Amino acid sequence: MQTRNIMGDIRKKKLVLVDILNWNMGDAVIADCVEQLLRGKIVKRKLPVNLIRYNIASGDFEVLKAADGILFVGGGILKFRQEEFDRRIVEIVRFADAQKIPVYFNAVGVEGYDESNARCQELAAALRLPCVRGVTTRDDWQLLFDSYLSGAKTPKRLVYDPAIFSSDIFHIKRQPETQTIGIGVIRDGVFSDYGNDSFPRKKQLSFWSGIAEELTKRGIPWKFFTNGVGRDEEFMNAIVEHMGVSKEECCMPRPRSARQLVETISGFHRVIAGRMHAHIIAYSLGIPSVGILWNDKVRIWSERIGEAENYLAPAKCEAKEAVELLLHAKRNRLFWPRWQRYRLMQPALRFLNEVLRTSQKPCSETHFNVQEKLLALAGGGDLRRYGNLNCAEVLLKNYKKGFRLFEVDMRLTKDGVSVAVNGWNKATFQRLGVSGEEKEGVDWETFRNARYYDTYPASSMEEIFCAAEGCRGITLVLDIGKPGSEYLEQFFLEISSLLSSHKALKKRVILRLQKRAHVLAAKKMLPGVALAYSLEPFLESPEESFAKQLAFCKQQKIMRLFIPREQFSSELGQECKAAGIASWVLSASSLTQLKELWEMGACVVGTHHLDVKYVSRILE
Repeated sequence: MQTRNIMGDIRKKKLVLVDILNWNMGDAVIADCVEQLLRGKIVKRKLPVNLIRYNIASGDFEVLKAADGILFVGGGILKFRQEEFDRRIVEIVRFADAQKIPVYFNAVGVEGYDESNARCQELAAALRLPCVRGVTTRDDWQLLFDSYLSGAKTPKRLVYDPAIFSSDIFHIKRQPETQTIGIGVIRDGVFSDYGNDSFPRKKQLSFWSGIAEELTKRGIPWKFFTNGVGRDEEFMNAIVEHMGVSKEECCMPRPRSARQLVETISGFHRVIAGRMHAHIIAYSLGIPSVGILWNDKVRIWSERIGEAENYLAPAKCEAKEAVELLLHAKRNRLFWPRWQRYRLMQPALRFLNEVLRTSQKPCSETHFNVQEKLLALAGGGDLRRYGNLNCAEVLLKNYKKGFRLFEVDMRLTKDGVSVAVNGWNKATFQRLGVSGEEKEGVDWETFRNARYYDTYPASSMEEIFCAAEGCRGITLVLDIGKPGSEYLEQFFLEISSLLSSHKALKKRVILRLQKRAHVLAAKKMLPGVALAYSLEPFLESPEESFAKQLAFCKQQKIMRLFIPREQFSSELGQECKAAGIASWVLSASSLTQLKELWEMGACVVGTHHLDVKYVSRILE
């Protein structure tokens, strides 16, 4: 008999997809492809399954505890000398084994094995635990079969990297009219990190710049690009500086999502690149590519698609020869009928069937409306990576994800325009890609033309209010920070003007203030506007200080008190409740933190990266 949730609907099974959340959009392509392939099967067969994305490094065990199955989507994670994936895998698999949650590893990359290395042996032991139902690899199958799983009965198989489906998954085709060559830069330290000292930084600078210069001599257009990794971008900037050319003219914008990376590569006629997923995506699009053999996984990829002759050993990397090879490279693309996408994903799809057969877990004891308990900070984040956006476009996106409570930061530009921005500081200027003065900010013209992370348009407060006006049931919390007394009146006049222009929002706006003097001034200048107060630093004993602040809130008829997560406790939650004041706590970055705060009595919790639908699906 299937369990039903409190709404009477059949409770869906939860399949947690463990992915790598970083700035390498190649890993994002893997995760998006796997999710969409599984979703296609779920929709086609009308299966009662929710797919839950999970960052391998998050340590958010409340999400794992709710899982009916855990699937590692892929990527180069079976390794122990670089990064920390082995430690995270061991934690997750041991937890799953203790909870009797089935686990599957899909199309993972395997890098190295060492019988004398403790981390390697812990990883191998984790792969042999009873909860692991199978492992497929995209590359070093011999190392997986003969070393990690030697003698084990765990089902294992060689498959392809899921990114081979990226063209179909994202509905992006190569641009047939383009003649531009894509030069995909990889960080200079990657070669020495993998034991190859024959290709030092100076030689790499000469190689990459030489390719561009050789193409220019031949009258062939070109562009540098990266997969989004920060150190790749830094080295690309060094190459541009070495060449003495303009970055704006010769470099593609840094990709901020999986789709943007696929779109970037689709605009090239041919590609020469360091990162493996630049090649896999090019392969999916039918674009010829030439690579550099910095890692065994690249070599295995080149051999499996029959293009080993298109990949250069670092010691043999010469610009002129590389260009010649690139211009004559052919794409030996295998033909993948649409139905074969599912055949190649068959092991993972069989695991999906196993998840459906697992025993039903009891429904969550959390029965409240998550919409009323979760606050989107700075309008909410996007793609689990980007926060502090204060962007009208993202606010609307998060409204569709279930949010009804939004906090937005309000500041004034140098020329007095009210805008949505998280303070004027170095971090803000970096996100916007502009230069500005600390505390003073930038002028309106500069701000309105800026984009956070080259992607999200900066918004005025008028744009925020226009977006919110069309959102039924929305509540906006305006945070003006701690403006000096000389600016306070202007802030309040701006808010008054916005409320006059958007009367439907007048009862849906809460003004968050951080100084007692600001509260008293707001009472005079903005009568009828709901106020919230932020907990001040404790200047005396915490008990006395908190009691005085609660008394101030009650005296001023303030019904909401914002409290930092580090200061919140069950005792403070109880005192707020006894005083009739709602505790709004900032902030939670994981479901584990979120549930802890709710259990301590927090009425509302702010977050940058969780969303209402995500949390509701897990708590269902």
